[in-house]
Amino acid sequence: MLSASVPSLPPGGGEVILAAAIKAIKEESAMLLIGYAVSTATYGISILQVYLYFRNYPKDNVSLKLTVATFWTLDTLSSVIASHALYTLYVLDFENLTTYSLIPWSWALETAILAVVAIMAQYFYAWKIWAVSRNFVVAGFILLISAASFGMGMYISVYLFRFPTLESLVGHSYRSVTTSIECTGLACDVMITTSLIYYLHSRKTEVLSSTQDMIDSLILYVMSYGILIIVCMALLLALEVAYPHHLYWHPFFQLVEKLCVNSVLASLNIRKSVLGKGQPEVSTRSALGPMVFSPNSPSNSGTVGSGSGKQKDMPLGIMYSTHSESDRDV
Repeated sequence: MLSASVPSLPPGGGEVILAAAIKAIKEESAMLLIGYAVSTATYGISILQVYLYFRNYPKDNVSLKLTVATFWTLDTLSSVIASHALYTLYVLDFENLTTYSLIPWSWALETAILAVVAIMAQYFYAWKIWAVSRNFVVAGFILLISAASFGMGMYISVYLFRFPTLESLVGHSYRSVTTSIECTGLACDVMITTSLIYYLHSRKTEVLSSTQDMIDSLILYVMSYGILIIVCMALLLALEVAYPHHLYWHPFFQLVEKLCVNSVLASLNIRKSVLGKGQPEVSTRSALGPMVFSPNSPSNSGTVGSGSGKQKDMPLGIMYSTHSESDRDV
């Protein structure tokens, strides 16, 4: 009687269904574990960056130190949450993998953390662009795009809290918003990178050759991290659009947050190696103020401004540090 109530399957149908389920689980597991491994390795680099920052720049302003601490805290929380999500999926709810049941709440929270880290990093670089260019239009446009991306990211987090199923990850409403987030994020990263390169390069005609070498180093740094983040965002967008019913995009989703954190930390740690050439330490008075290479500055006599009265003061907001008020601006 029991067999009569079960729909009949074609010969070998059960094996086909089981094979398809196993294939789907293997694919899902591979993408989640690859993303976790790569993001965890990148988190180790973040820890090193934080250690180097507090060791090399103990005189930085408290606000800048709090910014670094906030980035590291969010990065750590993201790694802990990713670990919780995997443990929940493959230990606590392992028997439910074939039924595509509820996704962990930590998955939704990780999306919110990514949105917060992204807007913090983009605002950080928008301030750098303003400091080096004094262009409110470009900086303001970046802030506007970043705010829009942040709002959509928080919406997705709330959506996953309300509909915590694996099916929701491939739903049309979810994919429409996530695609918009990735498009705006990619546009923002491209604008940040190209703007910094353009404004830094435009300053090369205003300074001596020794400072031009510094600018070349800064441009190389901006290109390295900027292109890395842009490629990661582009692959995330392309894979989600091309394979909406697969998780091929997930490793890049986990990696992009780590790259944002490392990019900000590296921009602070690079100051000594680039601007400290021939100087004991570089300082400014403001946490987010521009660094000015002034021909009239006594600390620069015989270096940037010596021997020429034609070079202009060069605000170089891409690099800054904050020390005690007794330190002189370099």
